[in-house]
Amino acid sequence: MKEPSSKKNAVEAPARPATKRFGVDLPADPEALPVMRAFAEAIALEAGFSERARNHIQLALEEVAVNILIHGSGPGSEIKLLVTLEADHAVWEILDRGKPFPFEESVSRYDGMPTMDQPVGGVGLFLVRKVMDEVRYEPATAQGNRMILTKYKERA
Repeated sequence: MKEPSSKKNAVEAPARPATKRFGVDLPADPEALPVMRAFAEAIALEAGFSERARNHIQLALEEVAVNILIHGSGPGSEIKLLVTLEADHAVWEILDRGKPFPFEESVSRYDGMPTMDQPVGGVGLFLVRKVMDEVRYEPATAQGNRMILTKYKERA
């Protein structure tokens, strides 16, 4: 008769830290920017991002939010900020219901080399792409326009 297998000898994979999700709805109003910055700082600090990475996250989120305020959503609308924390990175999603914009055209306007004949616009998105590890834009989804920014934790 065969003995039942023993769980004592089984090797278990280490537990993966649980994904954490947070979000906040903010009015599309410049006065909401300090609240967004404080939310981003608190989440990034709790997640263990370095001061430099936290500053990058805040810069990127503020640039996207200001673009929404100037070019997209009108008075009375909202900006939804969502963050998903994983063990080694965070994914920030900024959603709005404003007019979609030509993302690829906008990010190609400024190449980091200022010139006298430089087209207007694109500097903020250039900065966002410089300080974040991944940047994607999904216009006109069911939830609205979605800017997705990923930041990985720095390895020691």
